[in-house]
Amino acid sequence: PTSVMTLGHRVPGNWWWRGNIWHMRYYAVPLAAATVHKLVHQALVPGTTNTFRSVYGCTFGSEVQDNGRWQDVFGGGCEWYFEHRSKGKNVCANADARQNCPLSCGTRSIC
Repeated sequence: PTSVMTLGHRVPGNWWWRGNIWHMRYYAVPLAAATVHKLVHQALVPGTTNTFRSVYGCTFGSEVQDNGRWQDVFGGGCEWYFEHRSKGKNVCANADARQNCPLSCGTRSIC
């Protein structure tokens, strides 16, 4: 049997991916989590000796966390920023919020 693999949309011609696809590899077998982690750390940007991670500055989700003790001058913490940002409000313009609430404000690229 033949199967079709597509990249950049959910179904052929619809729901196109918005953003950049940095790198794509296909493996015909399942990979262990440790193998995937190693590949992300070692995958090189084509034509360079730099890893994707070092060039694009992405982090693993386990490496990023909000500062649960931080509050802005109005008493809003990272939970407040997350809640209002998820409602489509542009609340993360404050540099302190972006620095202290990287998850809530989406200021870090996740690998």
